[in-house]
Amino acid sequence: MKKLFLLFSLILIFDFSVEANVFASQVKYLNPDGTPFDGKFSDGTGLKISYILNDTATQVLVKVFDGANIVATLTANNQSLGENFINWNGQGTVTGKSYTLEFSTMQSRYSDTKYTITQMIKTYESKALYSRGCDAQRNPNHPNFGFIYSANSDGSEERLRTGITRWNASGAYAGTVDGHPMLMASLGILHAGGTIDWGTNAPWYSSLDADGRIYASSNGGNKIFRMLNDTTSPKIICSGRLNQPRGLCIVGTGINTTVYIGADTNVYRAKFVTGDTLGNLELVATLGNYVRDIIIDDDGFLIVGLRNGTTGAAGGAIERFDLNGTLPKKRVDAMWSISLSTHSVVGLALKRGANLTSANDDTLYSSIRDAAEPGIHEITLINEFFPTKNYIAQPTLHPGSQGGNISANADLTLDYANNIILFENGNEEIFMISPPSASPQTTIIVKANLKLNVGTSVDDEKKSLLPHKYFLGQNYPNPFNPKTTISYTMPHSGKVELVVYNSLGQMKSVLFSGMQSEGFHTVEFNAKGLSSGIYFYQIKINPSTKSGHAFGETKKMILTK
Repeated sequence: MKKLFLLFSLILIFDFSVEANVFASQVKYLNPDGTPFDGKFSDGTGLKISYILNDTATQVLVKVFDGANIVATLTANNQSLGENFINWNGQGTVTGKSYTLEFSTMQSRYSDTKYTITQMIKTYESKALYSRGCDAQRNPNHPNFGFIYSANSDGSEERLRTGITRWNASGAYAGTVDGHPMLMASLGILHAGGTIDWGTNAPWYSSLDADGRIYASSNGGNKIFRMLNDTTSPKIICSGRLNQPRGLCIVGTGINTTVYIGADTNVYRAKFVTGDTLGNLELVATLGNYVRDIIIDDDGFLIVGLRNGTTGAAGGAIERFDLNGTLPKKRVDAMWSISLSTHSVVGLALKRGANLTSANDDTLYSSIRDAAEPGIHEITLINEFFPTKNYIAQPTLHPGSQGGNISANADLTLDYANNIILFENGNEEIFMISPPSASPQTTIIVKANLKLNVGTSVDDEKKSLLPHKYFLGQNYPNPFNPKTTISYTMPHSGKVELVVYNSLGQMKSVLFSGMQSEGFHTVEFNAKGLSSGIYFYQIKINPSTKSGHAFGETKKMILTK
């Protein structure tokens, strides 16, 4: 990783001219004061709809549906990158009903012939990236739709630390505490006092499964970890059975989830025998060359990026294998091979076409380290004997970049709109590469995964006393000395744990642990005996009813004495 010795510590800088296929994500329904929507239109305060855009939009069209019927159409023009709002008075809604919102985002195309590169983030010495792998939540039905995840392996305290980071689709920090991208539950014990031992030079690659669970490989500790959600601690699902695991690809859902793992020169796969343990590892390919990253395409075939060495040495190939028939496959069994005699493969990402049962319309992207053509390469016709490779983007030529070659650990992923996201840790940069468009104007439609519930009214006051969703409030007062109050809501009864940690991840107080009924709750925290500083309070709720779902959230508070 390049070290930049600056007279002044540079902090996060956003480039507000991101050029991307724009879509809306992270939809929230709020009262005008920013608190969660109380379900009431009868009080005249209305609804404030919040959403994140990954680029500017010439127009955002929001349609409110009651089943198949459109109740309202809301329009906002010239929306900016980041969080935006549309206000609505709820006209046409009926108490006791749930509504679905659909977002159409429109913009003029940036190019009809070439990929467009934008530097989303440049983070220098004070918040340095050391990303090893990344993935994006592309399922619009998932609560975390739009988030980008990356494994980070530089644990020094002044940087991002060791663990899993999370970013909004706009490139903004979106960790579990304000002002930091880290999922705090994933902090490594080697740095910052966390609870997870990732091992040496880890985590490495990170990936999501269809259920939104987060996986990461630890090549130093020879382990595979999994987080069930963004606030649970990683659990070891495989340990001591692999040598230097790196690339991960997870296919299927539920009990049919299969994990593919690139480890040293081999590729393995396994299913879960219990909720948290992988079963027997099946050797599906032994390839002689070092396996860097892996993909399973829409035909169920394996695509691998191969190197001559483990540290970015030139040479290797990108190859595709049919996993039917006798296993393990060897290089002579490759359906096709793209030789990279002067290149070094880093990461792979697959654009899946409309037909998810055939690779005929799939497109493969690779980040490649090479003195002549560093950057992103596109591979088309992957279902043919002779696929086509094109050099489409060199992000290090962007005017805001530090330049140079692509890092040996510069991984990439695709977002919902098929923008390529590149984490280039050599220069501490994140890039967006958007595809060309045949249409003069692009329109991307997303249905919000969150229902709008109009569930309270003057005539239904008793029902309105129960919350519609889990919510952890900001402590008040904040800053505080030495007492503060924390509030939270529960739509279902369940087991609650409310714990306070310091900035090193050390537990300082258990505020509540036990069963609680649905409704609104408050807990007082007395920080007498603790020193001034930043503290975090974390809630975990496991509902006692099958109709509920687990909830967890962490927030920051400041003690001043």
